[in-house]
Amino acid sequence: MIVPKSLLALAPVIAGVAAQSKQVISPELSRNQIYDRIMNHMPPTQSHWDQWGSGWIFEDCANFAKERGQNPADYEVFNVHYTDCSEPWIMCRHKAAKVDQIRMIDYFGRLPVRVRQHVKHFIVSYDIGPAAGLYWGGNIALDDDSFDMYVLMHEASHALDFSALRQWGSPFSETSQWKNEWAKDSRIPTGYAGTNWVENFGEIGPIGLFDRYVPGGIGQIQPNWNQIFHQYATYQGYLGDTINYGGTCGSRMGNSQPVSMYARSAKVSAAAFGELPDVSLGSNITVIEPVNAKVVCDKTHLH
Repeated sequence: MIVPKSLLALAPVIAGVAAQSKQVISPELSRNQIYDRIMNHMPPTQSHWDQWGSGWIFEDCANFAKERGQNPADYEVFNVHYTDCSEPWIMCRHKAAKVDQIRMIDYFGRLPVRVRQHVKHFIVSYDIGPAAGLYWGGNIALDDDSFDMYVLMHEASHALDFSALRQWGSPFSETSQWKNEWAKDSRIPTGYAGTNWVENFGEIGPIGLFDRYVPGGIGQIQPNWNQIFHQYATYQGYLGDTINYGGTCGSRMGNSQPVSMYARSAKVSAAAFGELPDVSLGSNITVIEPVNAKVVCDKTHLH
């Protein structure tokens, strides 16, 4: 398994059937082995960003805050304009989070654009209760204590599992295409990958991306790579150009609507609000419908 603070035993609320048990590959990989090396091979995307007008927050972020007993007014909302997409990604961040806007923008922009287009919004908070991270309805949220590229790649792999391969089924990890290839391997990448099919796909994601991006591939840090080969090769093969760099976004998930940050009972004057944000997508963008799925990353299962 991936050791300290690597295996976010992400307990899915919507999960698949439990995967058949297999032994974990040996020697064990460390989480640092993956994200320390891969960062040098995941290039940042040039961007600029602007803040939303005062008083406004997008609905998914407002609901996220309320569900955790937080005040939506404690979040800052901003548009991130990456040069490889004509439409910005709308993000929100709790003002108390240790991860700042610049780091959020940098890390998210290191994902290939065709991966990013399957993520609706990106959220970071200082405390999301027992969860280290969440994937739901196309959104990704991370707790600031769990924020790194490994976790982001794992959560992005959930987005790809549910959204990017729908022609075979959603989630793809519960299809016969995935299970048949999984059966050809003698090991699984981590202990948590044996929890269910969804987490098997999520845990193989960072390994598949490492093998794709880092010269020499996964074999340079895992001599027994052939024991999990069919899993990461299937991840790479079916996703194809989606996980390659280059190109521009042709599709995006529709944004959630702007709502007031303030409680309905609050007496707030019109002067407290800036201009109503425009969250519409251009006519050149194909709208991807979000999948009604939720996967919760539980901190109590960290190993």
